[in-house]
Amino acid sequence: MRVFASISLAFGLMASTAALAAERTIIVLDASGSMWGQIDGTAKISIAREALGGVVADLDPAREVGLMAYGHRQKGQCSDIELIVEPQANFADRILDTVAGVKPKGKTPLSDAVRQAAEALKYTEDKATVILITDGLETCNADPCALGKALEESGVDFTAHVVGFGLTDAESREVACLAEETGGLYLSAADGTELVEALDQTVVAETQPAPAQQEEEPEPVPEATLTAPDEAEIAAVVDVVWEGPGEKYDRIEIFDPNSGPDGKTVRRISLNGPGYDQNTVAMTLPATEGEYVLRYFSGTHRQVIGTRPISVVPVDVALFAPETISMGKTLNIEWIGPGAKYDAVVIFDPNAGPNGKKVRDGRLQNSTFDDKLVSMPAPAKPGMYELQYFSGQDRKVLATRMIEVTEAVVQMTAEEPMSAGKPIIVDWIGPGAKYDSILLWDPNAGPDGKKLKDVRLSSGDYANQRVTISGPAKAGSYELRYYNGDNRAVLATEIIEVAETVVSLTPEGALETGKNFKVAWEGPGARYDEVRLFDPNSGPDGKRIQSKRLNAGDYDNQTVTLPGPPKPGTYELRYYNGDNRVILVSVPVEFTETPVGLDAPETVQAASKIKIAWEGPGARRDEIVLWDVTTDKKVTSKRLTSDDYDNRSLTLSAPAKTGDYELRYFNVDNRSVLASRPLTVVPTIVSLTAPSTIGQAKSLTIVWQGPGDRRDEVQILAPGSDRPVQSKRLISDDYDNNRITLPAPAAIGPYTVRYWNTDNRTAMTEITVEVTPVPTSLSGPGAVEPKTRFAVTWEGPGARRDQVQIVKAGETRVLLATRLVNGDYAGRSVEIRAPNDPGDYMLQYFNTDNRTVLFEMPLSVN
Repeated sequence: MRVFASISLAFGLMASTAALAAERTIIVLDASGSMWGQIDGTAKISIAREALGGVVADLDPAREVGLMAYGHRQKGQCSDIELIVEPQANFADRILDTVAGVKPKGKTPLSDAVRQAAEALKYTEDKATVILITDGLETCNADPCALGKALEESGVDFTAHVVGFGLTDAESREVACLAEETGGLYLSAADGTELVEALDQTVVAETQPAPAQQEEEPEPVPEATLTAPDEAEIAAVVDVVWEGPGEKYDRIEIFDPNSGPDGKTVRRISLNGPGYDQNTVAMTLPATEGEYVLRYFSGTHRQVIGTRPISVVPVDVALFAPETISMGKTLNIEWIGPGAKYDAVVIFDPNAGPNGKKVRDGRLQNSTFDDKLVSMPAPAKPGMYELQYFSGQDRKVLATRMIEVTEAVVQMTAEEPMSAGKPIIVDWIGPGAKYDSILLWDPNAGPDGKKLKDVRLSSGDYANQRVTISGPAKAGSYELRYYNGDNRAVLATEIIEVAETVVSLTPEGALETGKNFKVAWEGPGARYDEVRLFDPNSGPDGKRIQSKRLNAGDYDNQTVTLPGPPKPGTYELRYYNGDNRVILVSVPVEFTETPVGLDAPETVQAASKIKIAWEGPGARRDEIVLWDVTTDKKVTSKRLTSDDYDNRSLTLSAPAKTGDYELRYFNVDNRSVLASRPLTVVPTIVSLTAPSTIGQAKSLTIVWQGPGDRRDEVQILAPGSDRPVQSKRLISDDYDNNRITLPAPAAIGPYTVRYWNTDNRTAMTEITVEVTPVPTSLSGPGAVEPKTRFAVTWEGPGARRDQVQIVKAGETRVLLATRLVNGDYAGRSVEIRAPNDPGDYMLQYFNTDNRTVLFEMPLSVN
């Protein structure tokens, strides 16, 4: 797995320096909530545990290794950082046991965690290495780039390596600088083959003890060459082409020979990063002009093996912005400068504390870079501020200009009257920024008050500067607050008085179980308000059994209709204010029992009709259900309103299967059976009588006996098929004499004739009829002239709709046709007109009932 290879390579860095006895290491593990995310179907935290198990076991147990985690104990706390295992020898079991119990849940304070790990290693006194494993960016207002630079400057020999889980290129840049500033490596979780090879070379090969060897002559130190411009502007990115060993710990450095008595390395980058295959690295030059040296540093030999001078020259840096801007408004700043990767425009408050304070910054690369424009909200506090062009690599301000933030008109006006529970319409004046909101605040809730509701300005009528906010449930004094989201600041407040609202519920008419009843209401009438029917005796806390939104009833007349409960007793009607999730009034109500009963025969014949008289609530969705007590399943049902509702009667179809059943009165609103009675289904005599043979396409007469339901049919089916060839409803023929006539199929062979009960979708009986051949032929002239009429004699079934027809040879479209019954039926002769156009045609005998050609002969039109 790629991620495993990435983490393993980071530990390979640790193993490869085992000879440096003074080095101590702390692994910093990201245990934030996002570690539950998956890579290739496996949670990242599981991958991390597996990687630790595979790598820690291969490390020298005499080394001192510790474990630190963050985000593993609390949600939303940037202080959740813990050194779980102090750096110690024989560390493997303690680290693995500890990691197994880590449960990700919190934020990502990665910068502070690395700083605490460095301090625990006494990085200002001893050589120290930190390996950070993270799947996300800093979420606790810290700058990993600045931290890396500070640790590198103040440490004796400090290195931070960073392993990233599935980060995008942009996200990788945010944390890679932590490794780059300290001479470490940033390893992406997507580095595949190279990482696996590095894993083999570092963890496996370098953790094995070296074989004893005789002393040899020291290996000669190689040389390296560097190619780069002679000069470039401050903070510019230049490509440095190198020729040298290219070993895994080699790096290119920028050295300042004029910094202190011995000079100082101001930038370094590993050759194992991007551009390695092209022998090229991209270096960001210092933000201070001067004479510098590019150096090739050999990690194996721990010395510089190649140099090249480079001059860093000034560049124009400036910021352009208005002289003044209203607080909270969007500030557009144009810039001229290096435009380096981590450069930013900063709004700085010089009067905040003894050293001033950064208010906000905007990365150049995260803005409209091509237009050299950065946009950000102005501060919420009036005063003089400083705009700064900030070089991120060197933490240096390259240009400044002052800007005045002026007071803005911010006010809110609420429309009167304001009543408890009713929406409040607020007109506003203010910055109108993207994240600005109107808050409803209760100043009397606790020592600091409490936010009750908020609504974004952009969620209201923004063009007319108006929002609607849900009113509080109780009368009293409240505060409207204009909240500037960008600055997290309240820009204006307005005291409002909310009056009491009359709230009442009045049921109308008799209250009976299962029956619908009306409730007249008074109250706020807000969008989510509803009337509820509550059973206080259902369980320890009672239970809501019905509810309806006010706007789902007759809102203009302030009434709603609810179904009554299934059982008699004392209940409560409640007015529920949805915006505040509170009951505004509760009224006790008493429901009496509604008589419920079913009158039907005790036994019925299979597939027959069941006449049922009913008594009950008669609610709109109530139904009579036929239930199979053997299978405990519903067989069929019908709504009361779908039958003879006025006479309280209903008809159901009995099942075709005999046995014990139950009729039930089902109250749908309460999902409750209010009454039931048993029903036994007994067999029905069903039979079919027909000739055992019938000529093809001839009329087949069948005598039937059975339920005779309105939708019952007699059907003819081909062998092995469940799709009828012919069918007819019983009521479509001689129903009084239980007789039905169907056309026989045109194809020869045995067929099934069955009695089909449609309500139950079942065949109740069946017989077999053999279809036998009928001689079929046509006799007429072989050639005729166009448009002339000619006689054709025929032999065949002679069915009522059979016809003689003409089609074009090789085609199926009928050009001319005449029914047999339209000619001399007794003499088996018809006349037909020839086509208009000369050509080759076919004269056909067509059986319409089966849509089949039974005979054909050629016909020429000359």
